[in-house]
Amino acid sequence: MAARCRLIFDANSRIADWCEARIEHFSGWGSDPRCIGLEVDGALRAGVVYTNFSGANIFASIAADGPLTRKFMFAIFWCPFVQFGVRHITCSIEESNVKSVHLCTRMGFVLRGRLPEAAADGGDIVLMGMLRRDCRFLSWGPNR
Repeated sequence: MAARCRLIFDANSRIADWCEARIEHFSGWGSDPRCIGLEVDGALRAGVVYTNFSGANIFASIAADGPLTRKFMFAIFWCPFVQFGVRHITCSIEESNVKSVHLCTRMGFVLRGRLPEAAADGGDIVLMGMLRRDCRFLSWGPNR
């Protein structure tokens, strides 16, 4: 029997708390985070938290306990680029978090900068970003 997957858009606190529990050295979301979750058979399996909306840019934090569906990938980028109208998404990642750096690179994020010795472990924080025009996921559409 196939797993039942659905996107969650109306549970910001639940999704933010779930993501927080999976982000090492978490230090807070700031004010009013917006979230999308991926639920599989009734349990959260992935989430994205958007913060620090500036009009042109938004920060995204992505956490996952398994593979991401095409619909979730579409939603991760549709919300900020289309619904919120930003031109750029930024992810701030401790460089030692190799899995997250790899995931963002596979999604199409590119290195935008580095904050030397700013990570909790004394290492660097890398800033990775994506412009709307470089996002391949928007062409996937919600029904694919």
